[in-house]
Amino acid sequence: MAKYIRHGGAWVPAENFKPTKQRGPYIQSDIQDYRAVGAPGAPMIRSRSEHREMLKRHNLTEIGNERPKNFGNINKV
Repeated sequence: MAKYIRHGGAWVPAENFKPTKQRGPYIQSDIQDYRAVGAPGAPMIRSRSEHREMLKRHNLTEIGNERPKNFGNINKV
């Protein structure tokens, strides 16, 4: 009986399977420094934690990354 391996969304015969090279974990760098023009005094922000603190301190909301609440299931056709 032939053996198969699931790879890339398809079943591949085990004798034809060539594993890909091992890859390490993806480590994302911190954000680039920027000036927070929406906050009083336009402080310089140098990290994600400073960014979150500045948003909280000045009661600001970051937009563009959240899922709309009133759109329901946007995957429906």
